[in-house]
Amino acid sequence: MKRLVMMAVLLYSVAGFAQNARTSPAKETDAGTKQYVDLEASADGKDITPNSVTAKSVKANSVASLVVEGASNAAGYGLADADKWDVKAGALSNLVGRGPRYNVATSGHTIGNIVADYASQVYPLRPAVTGNTPTYLVVIVGHNDITVGGTSAAMFASLKAYWLQAKADGFTVIAATISRSPRITGQKDIERIGYNALIRSSNDYEYLLDLDSLLPDNLDMSFFQADGVHYGAGATSRIAQALNAIIGSAGSQASTPNPRSITSRRGRH
Repeated sequence: MKRLVMMAVLLYSVAGFAQNARTSPAKETDAGTKQYVDLEASADGKDITPNSVTAKSVKANSVASLVVEGASNAAGYGLADADKWDVKAGALSNLVGRGPRYNVATSGHTIGNIVADYASQVYPLRPAVTGNTPTYLVVIVGHNDITVGGTSAAMFASLKAYWLQAKADGFTVIAATISRSPRITGQKDIERIGYNALIRSSNDYEYLLDLDSLLPDNLDMSFFQADGVHYGAGATSRIAQALNAIIGSAGSQASTPNPRSITSRRGRH
């Protein structure tokens, strides 16, 4: 009898721990383990509530509408939740009510980091079904690689392999160029420009979010935070509208065999 009571207590404790893990508040971190942030819209399609979840808690029949991966500008570093571009996009016409959205980006990450994390952080969110329920994967990464001496060719090769793996797993990939930064000058900016050129000319993703063309000079403080590196509310509003346009175009062109014919694929919004 005593053994049965102890077993019941143990099972109750484990269940309680699992429940807490699913409902604990989301935590912002600049480094370390990523946490999924579920940005699913509420029933009225307007309010968005961040909640911490884990890959294992994603239901097999719950198809994510949007997954965001990358570094600080993908994660919304320094911004309140309401000012982050993926949160804003989630409230716009082409994403609202379409299913859960997850931001797994981590400040400070490089292409190597997201490649290493793919199996544990992104793969579990792959589409559960195929057809007319796409899961868009937005990848914004590269600034940190360049600041530590990365070259455009090597960076692009790794990023291309990442896209191809994601596509093979069913994601609809939205690539992104990287914008100007006061931390990237001289030869490093030449590498940034070359990296962006390789991204723009590639056929290995479905759509392009051309942030380098979309955003003005990084010294414009109406778009950037004071450091000139991280996006401010003005930039995130513009990015959200661009992403909304891409997904709207994708929906209207569902039968088009060549996505390159969609103008949003080239970043013209």
